[in-house]
Amino acid sequence: MLKNLFSIHKKNDYLKYLTIYITAYERRNNLERLFKSLKNLNVEIILLDSSPSEWEDKEKFKWIKYEHTPNALIYKVLFDAAKNCKTPYLIWSCDDDMINIKGLKNAVECIHKEKQYSSVSGRLKKKRSNYGKKEFYTWRKYYNYISSDPLERINNMFQSFCSPVHDVMRKECFIKSWEIVLNNPKLYPARYMDRIVGLTQAIYGNKRVINNTLLEREKSQRKKGKIFQRQIEWDTYPEILKKKTKPKEMLKVLQEDDPFSSLLVDLYGGDQIFYHQEIIKTLESYYSKIEKK
Repeated sequence: MLKNLFSIHKKNDYLKYLTIYITAYERRNNLERLFKSLKNLNVEIILLDSSPSEWEDKEKFKWIKYEHTPNALIYKVLFDAAKNCKTPYLIWSCDDDMINIKGLKNAVECIHKEKQYSSVSGRLKKKRSNYGKKEFYTWRKYYNYISSDPLERINNMFQSFCSPVHDVMRKECFIKSWEIVLNNPKLYPARYMDRIVGLTQAIYGNKRVINNTLLEREKSQRKKGKIFQRQIEWDTYPEILKKKTKPKEMLKVLQEDDPFSSLLVDLYGGDQIFYHQEIIKTLESYYSKIEKK
């Protein structure tokens, strides 16, 4: 009995290496339930609220660090927060997700023990309607991107791509993802975001998806028929956000300006032109497949 208690306590200690960032904009009806589920964990939790007004219930959760940046660009908020992060790993979760504690602990333990991983993810459970019944289905399959070659990791990632945004990540990988977004406005549209993060993760190291649920989402908080749109403080971004972009347009942008090949040179040396050609080849193959679906 004492042995079991000791092993549980020891496993919980991995969370001290993690910071959880929750982003919110107007949708706050899930926050109370989310924070109550995370109480008493040995982990720092920060709510990054970019809503126009402060959250009235913030005083109920004094153990949550609250940062209010009205109408701020979400990726600038995440970039600034990560630069001030005091732990080696972090995770970003949205205001409509519930974090599975067991999956979170296992993900942090995995990335802490395996230095080769730049990120560790888990299953995502979402509720859907099936013949009139509301039931959970699991998204993200169990897989690893294991290779000493960053170009092979990039290729492997796009072979079985799923959104890597809400993974447990190393701090430096998380910061670099949003730095690339902020320094390359043409890459900004939200539908490119997961590809940007995925490319950065693959360049920094291997990736693992553990066979545990990490996030659960019961329903969207977006009201039917209502267009949910953030206000943005930056003058240079609104027009880009309004553009109707197709996924393949990211390829056109990278053909002209590719920040990932220069990152590869910075981390591993080698020839930037070669890296660029290989990245373009991988993306051409990826987009040709998804356009046929």
